[in-house]
This record gives sequence, C-alpha cells and structure tokens, in this order.
Amino acid sequence: MDIQKLCIGVGCVIMIAALFGAFLPEGDILPHGIFSIISYFVLGLILLASGINKRKVRARNAALGIGILFILLGLGGFLFGEQGIPSHGSFRVDDKLFTLVPGIFEFETLNHMSHFLLGGLLLISFYIEKKKEDAFSKITVYLQTRRVR
Repeated sequence: MDIQKLCIGVGCVIMIAALFGAFLPEGDILPHGIFSIISYFVLGLILLASGINKRKVRARNAALGIGILFILLGLGGFLFGEQGIPSHGSFRVDDKLFTLVPGIFEFETLNHMSHFLLGGLLLISFYIEKKKEDAFSKITVYLQTRRVR
C-alpha cells in the first residue's frame, strides 16, 4: 500500500474520531475534552495534508513522527497507567488510566490499544517505504556506475 494513501486514510479516521468525540458524550475510544479533540484533529490534519502532498517524503516523515508519538502514548499507558476514573468521557474505573495532563490528556485502556494499532501501522508502512526507497537507490547507483565504465 502506498504510504500517501495510508496517511490520508489514517488522517481521516483520526479526524472523524475527534469530531465524534466532540459531539458524543460518552465513548471509550473517542477523545474528550477540547484540548484532546483539537490535538487529535490537528494530528489527523497533518497526516491528511502530508498524504495529499505530491512529495512522498512528507508522508513518510509524518508517518514516522506520529507513529512514534502513538507508540509512546500506548507504551506509556500500559507501563505507567494506574487504576482511576477519567475526568471526562466514560466515568468508569479503568485499570490502566494514563494521565498525561490531569483533566486534559487522559487515556484509557482502549486508547492505548488504538494508539498501538495506529502507531504500529504508521511505523510499519514507514519501514516498508524506506526499504523500497533504499532498494531503488541501490539500483540507481548500480546503473549509474555501469554507464561510467
């Protein structure tokens, strides 16, 4: 799959989730709170814009940066999450509530899983695209050295 199409798709999914989080009062996986909603919407917009851009390197860089961010959020949630009740969204006790900024950025267990899924998808696509580029570069160098002789 082309990394630009993936960035467009993931960006749209993140922006739609942010919009649903703004209008739905409850939801385990949706972002809640104005700062969280804006942050996710901006991340989705960055992915969407980098996917639409004609330069593939921008999509690759966006996938790498946001993929690392999501993996770190998921990892932080599973390693440092504690039992607690989120201040917004579903007001149920969560075993792995990760509070980055109290009342603003609070992530539940389903958020950790979605962060891992999206981050892993973005990083794997980055790796595949990088390998394709490296192989293409080697072929180009090989062909150029044959012309010189």
